[in-house]
Amino acid sequence: MTTDLPCGTAARRRGDPLPGTAAHATSWLLVEYPGPWPRRAFEDYPADPATGAAIARRARASDTRPLFIRRHGRAPTERRFAFVDGASRSIGWSSYENLAEILDAAWQADSPLTEPLYLVCTHGRHDRCCAVAGRPVAAELSRAVPERTWECSHLGGDRFAGNLLMLPWGATYGFVDTLDVPLILEAGENGLLHLPLLRGCATDRPVVQTARIAAQRLFARPQPDALPVAGIDQAGPDRWLVHLADPVSAAVVTVERVRVPDARATCAHAEPGAMHEWRVLDVVPA
Repeated sequence: MTTDLPCGTAARRRGDPLPGTAAHATSWLLVEYPGPWPRRAFEDYPADPATGAAIARRARASDTRPLFIRRHGRAPTERRFAFVDGASRSIGWSSYENLAEILDAAWQADSPLTEPLYLVCTHGRHDRCCAVAGRPVAAELSRAVPERTWECSHLGGDRFAGNLLMLPWGATYGFVDTLDVPLILEAGENGLLHLPLLRGCATDRPVVQTARIAAQRLFARPQPDALPVAGIDQAGPDRWLVHLADPVSAAVVTVERVRVPDARATCAHAEPGAMHEWRVLDVVPA
């Protein structure tokens, strides 16, 4: 595979599978900052990189993903930050003047998040594919639901650009283009997931993301709460039996982690690196 292709183009040509690739998080810290965002958004924050790095460490310790957000086109934004809790599906907004206030604040969500937020990665300094593929998607979403659409910093999985995060469920989509926006919106506005482009719900680990997507597709169950994990059995060094069940459906999904040929995960990588895929071997209704 030619390595001078943009990572997103190369991934589409290879047919890189989406399931199991959502970056794990149980909550999100959203900081309004119109940019420009450095490559490492918080660690290299120009005005105060030490505090930005401390925020990133605090976030990692609590399975929180910190993101800079802005309106499409870098329209003026307020000096606010929000904490979104995936478990309670709630949000809390606060004002800030500098990052130190965010670091010292209580990150809490006290209001139900009853309508989804749509965050599109447009972090061009992290990867050019994110900007090229993400900005048109953000523009299309912004025309439809401007108050609930944000551009955001790195979501993970540059090669899957355009990448879109739907909160509060943590539903992460990849390979999104403008033609997909109406389908994602139709699902999201009805409290559902658009399964064809779903990388996974970030609140799940990769093996569970992979298993749940396979079962949800089989049973046509696009509800975010459908088929939660009931147990996991190790079936080999890189193979698992994932038990999924709810009052409507149940299944046992065999998932395998497979080493695939080296490739560039991001345009920032000069050389190919080790790559793995999550593959579903079997889905047995239970």
